[in-house]
Amino acid sequence: GLEGGLGTETAKNLVLGGVNIVLCDNDKVKLSDCETGYYYNSDSIGMCRSNALVSSLQELNPYVIVQSIKDYKETEYDVVIIINQSIQKVNEINKYSRENNSKTVVLYSKGVSGVVFVDSGPSHIITDTSSEIIEPVQISKITPDGKVNCDVNSTHDFQSGNYILLDNLEGTNIEQFNKE
Repeated sequence: GLEGGLGTETAKNLVLGGVNIVLCDNDKVKLSDCETGYYYNSDSIGMCRSNALVSSLQELNPYVIVQSIKDYKETEYDVVIIINQSIQKVNEINKYSRENNSKTVVLYSKGVSGVVFVDSGPSHIITDTSSEIIEPVQISKITPDGKVNCDVNSTHDFQSGNYILLDNLEGTNIEQFNKE
């Protein structure tokens, strides 16, 4: 989905970040693409969108590989990014991605709104459900059943079910906490 600006912006950011990319959009560049896709120009009109972007993106970072292909089934990927495509096309590509153990990111944008969907496959495990950064706290006691009590002067944002990593342990009777 390299029509307009979202695809070119996404590709540019990946290339600048040092990621090798493969572009696949066989539609022809239109005048409207030149208005939002800043790597398209009047010479690009009528060219295959993927081919029109390769050289501009490659110039941004000579340490990455930027390629254009005609069919997404020509190679295997770690991550597939699908931009502003029909749900039928998304389902088709995502099915192929899952069969090849790839991750899929689907992006839609229209004006100032957008949608992001990520399919990381059946083996994806989320271990941090809140993404908050927990600062170190002083522990006063750990009960035999594993309940952790923090020092009365320690503030924290722990919640039931959180896992706690004990690090830099010193003292006596701590052998049970040094297990792998």
